[in-house]
Amino acid sequence: MQKERFSRQLAEIYTNLGQHPFNGLGRLQLSSMGLPEAGPAFFDYDPSGNLNPFDPFSHSNDYYTALIQQKIQLSKTIEIAPSAPLDQHLVYMSLLDSLPPKESGLFFLRHMDS
Repeated sequence: MQKERFSRQLAEIYTNLGQHPFNGLGRLQLSSMGLPEAGPAFFDYDPSGNLNPFDPFSHSNDYYTALIQQKIQLSKTIEIAPSAPLDQHLVYMSLLDSLPPKESGLFFLRHMDS
């Protein structure tokens, strides 16, 4: 009984979230008017140590391309996968080559694991 109640409540939450799409893919933040909006999807630092936001993306393909390219840069500097940087680089290049066609549309709030 408790499991059914939880499942119904979760379904209601997802239904409610589906009624509030965003025009961009990014992190949830509040606008200057206090309304939820898509903010920068992720951040990186330039060589001088300045924080660079990757603004919300209007196409999921652009988001994945930027994210993979950032990981490729990190693999070149051995900031990630220091024991196997070449393997890591090849994995990211393969991912970049296998991205689906560019799609646009509305984006919905959801957990990264779902």
